[in-house]
Amino acid sequence: MMIGTGAFHVAHTGLGLVARTARMAQADQVTTQQAMDQSWGFISLLVQFLTAPAVIFSVLFISAVLGGRTRYPRWCVLFTPSFLPFLYPTVDRLANAMLSSVPYLLVSGSFYDVGFFLFYAASTLALWHSVGRGSPP
Repeated sequence: MMIGTGAFHVAHTGLGLVARTARMAQADQVTTQQAMDQSWGFISLLVQFLTAPAVIFSVLFISAVLGGRTRYPRWCVLFTPSFLPFLYPTVDRLANAMLSSVPYLLVSGSFYDVGFFLFYAASTLALWHSVGRGSPP
C-alpha cells in the first residue's frame, strides 16, 4: 500500500511540471488543458494498476489480524490503511464545507499521510505492548 501511494504521489510531480512548463511556454489554455488531461490519464492508469494488489494484500492482512495469526490486537484493523479510501470522501466533503481553500487543501492533501501515521503509531504501541505477553509470533 505504501509503495502504491508513493508511486501515485510521484506521478503528481509530473502533473505539476506539465502545468508549469505549459505556463512558462505561454501556451494557450487548450494546450495546457491537453497536457493536464494527458497527465491525469497516466495517473488514472497507475491507480487502476495498483488497486488490485492493494485490495488483495489489505484483505489478507485484515484476515490475518482478525484470525489472531499476528501480534496485532483485533482493534488495530480499524487503523489499517485499507479503511482510508472509504473515509476520504466524507472527510473531503466535510473539510470542503467547513474550511477555506488553504486549510481545506492541507486537510484533504494530508489525509492519507495522517492515516498512515495513525496506523504506524497504533502498530508500534500494540506490538510494543504485546512483546512481553507471549502473544503469537
